[in-house]
Amino acid sequence: MNTNETNNKAQCDLLKEQDATAENNTDNSATTSTSSPEPTFDGVTGYTPINIGGQAVMEGVMMRGKKFWAVAARDEQGEIHVKEFSLKSASAKNAWMRLPVIRGVVALVESMSLGMKALNISAEIAGLEEEVEAEAGSEGAEDTERKSEITKGMLALSATMGIVLAVSIFIFFPALSPPLS
Repeated sequence: MNTNETNNKAQCDLLKEQDATAENNTDNSATTSTSSPEPTFDGVTGYTPINIGGQAVMEGVMMRGKKFWAVAARDEQGEIHVKEFSLKSASAKNAWMRLPVIRGVVALVESMSLGMKALNISAEIAGLEEEVEAEAGSEGAEDTERKSEITKGMLALSATMGIVLAVSIFIFFPALSPPLS
């Protein structure tokens, strides 16, 4: 057994002992009427891992789990603001969206749209949206709507160009190249 396995086993044993100690302490108190569910163990770290991912946003971070996502960003005064949202996947509602090729496309589109929402939220928190509106001055609400439409159009154009570029580089050009042998 190498030192990493020994350390992991020792950490797992320590966590189990801490859980047992905490369980004994709650059993001795007369005010405890409900018990917490038993934790699950994976044998290495002590607890079953939770699938969480994320990305960097302006002045903060976005984290995503299976059912919820949140954005934490710093404002101009240095305070950290956290906004939490529930996550509703289209593939959870429709069985045909869980088919092998389709679910990848659905996951890509959902991840890109969630990332853009998180970037917009962090820009609002950081105060970057207010600067753009202040520069607009007295142009009115119509120009603000026009700017957001242009942004959505630019996003669609850049996503389309990215997909075309990826397909051409990784599928089309390799098919045209002569064999190496």
